Amino acid sequence: MEGLTIVPMQPQVSHDEVHRQFDPHFFADYALFGGTLRHYVAKSLEDLFKSDPNDVHRRFFIVGLYREEYAAYEDMGAILAALIRFRKGELKFPIEGILRYKPDNVILETLFGRNVIKSADDLYTALGLQEWIPADWQTTYPNIDCAKVLKRMCRFMFVDCQANQKRYGIDAYNRIKHGLAFVPNGNRYLAGLPNSPAILISNPQLKSDPYVLLGLPMDDSKLEERAKLVEFIQSTLRALVSFYLIARYSWFLRDNRQISPASALFKLPPLVSVKDFMQQLSEKPDPSGAKTL
Repeated sequence: MEGLTIVPMQPQVSHDEVHRQFDPHFFADYALFGGTLRHYVAKSLEDLFKSDPNDVHRRFFIVGLYREEYAAYEDMGAILAALIRFRKGELKFPIEGILRYKPDNVILETLFGRNVIKSADDLYTALGLQEWIPADWQTTYPNIDCAKVLKRMCRFMFVDCQANQKRYGIDAYNRIKHGLAFVPNGNRYLAGLPNSPAILISNPQLKSDPYVLLGLPMDDSKLEERAKLVEFIQSTLRALVSFYLIARYSWFLRDNRQISPASALFKLPPLVSVKDFMQQLSEKPDPSGAKTL
């Protein structure tokens, strides 16, 4: 049949073998390519809006940016859950956790509670990050305090991201993702809402109206802050995945991706922005407020 490709049958292999083969390839591709998707989409929407800042572009930018932020939280939950389970010995390969995750398992508050993670230091320990710091890091990147950066990333994930990922926000994200249940102007439906996009979500209050409108009013400064948040999340996750690759798959980086020593991974063009991000975290004074980045 024209256009149909026939693939010869291969001998059946175990799930463990599939995961073993797939694990280094997947995480290398995530660090170097796939992990940039949320930021790429958010930046593209931002560039379109700034090139022609009309009312339609603003409304689509608001909704699109909200979607990418909550998608990034899902990414974070899936990756953290997989790495924590790997550290605990529940998974031989983290890729299995990524492929088998369910959306209700990647709520950060639930994830941390299930693993008895009560602080950023607990998260640092649960991931085993101290063991991931390359032996040659100080000589390769003398301006980046690796342990400090990893601990700051853990504070960002545990404090900021957990607080920002609202339960009603997850419902709103799912409404956008699965039903496109948003309106361009919530004020047309409810006088108390501003003239901005709004999302129809289930009412969290029982014995009340079944649905409520969640308005998304954002001025330029708020839009920029949300766009930066998406970038921070993606940079954090790509850094974590890169350290996992360096610690576990130096042979793979050398033989399959021609990267040697393994810590030179951060010198590749796709990860230079992540390296610069880590250097900024390393140089920045310790924060006194809740915002950790």
